[in-house]
Amino acid sequence: MSCLRAIASSMQVAELGRLLRALRHPVGLSLRDLPGGEHGSAAQQLRRQTRSMSTSALRGSVHQTLQLLDTRPSVDPQAYAACRRRLGTLMSQRAVEDDWIARLQACRKRLGRRGDTETRKSLDADIQVRKQQRRRLIDRERHAERIEEEHERRYQTLCDWHLDHLEQLVQARSHAQALLDR
Repeated sequence: MSCLRAIASSMQVAELGRLLRALRHPVGLSLRDLPGGEHGSAAQQLRRQTRSMSTSALRGSVHQTLQLLDTRPSVDPQAYAACRRRLGTLMSQRAVEDDWIARLQACRKRLGRRGDTETRKSLDADIQVRKQQRRRLIDRERHAERIEEEHERRYQTLCDWHLDHLEQLVQARSHAQALLDR
C-alpha cells in the first residue's frame, strides 16, 4: 500500500512540476503581474484564498490549469527564428541579383551597336537569366513573408491567450507552490 501512495505522490509532484515549468515559459508569472502588483488587493486576496483552501481544492485548481494549458496556442520560436533568417537571406540574394542585372545592363550599354554581336547576345542572355532568378527570388521572398506573418499571428495569439488567462495562471502557480510547501 505504501508503494501505491509513493506512486500517487510522485505523480502529484510530477503534475505540479509540469505546471510550474509550463507557467515559467515563455513568461514567468508572479503576483507582480496582477493588477496592483504583488502588494495590491488582487494579490492579497489570492494569498488569503490560497491559505484557506483545502489540499484537494488546490489539487483541483492545479489539474484544471493543466487542462487549460493544453489548450494554449502553440508557437515554435525556433521555426520563427529560422523563418526570419530565411527571409533576410532571400532579401540579400535579391539585392545581389539586382546589382548584377544593373552591372550587366551598364556593360551592355557601353558596348552599344558597335560591340561584338556574340558578346551582346551573351550579355542579353545573362541578363534574362538573372531576371528570371530575380523573379523566383521575389516569389520565395513573398512566401517567406507570408510564413513570417503567420508566425507573428500565432505569437500574438499566444500573448493574447496569456493576457486573457493571466489571473488564473498566477493563481495556479500560487496554488502549486502552496501544495509543494504543504
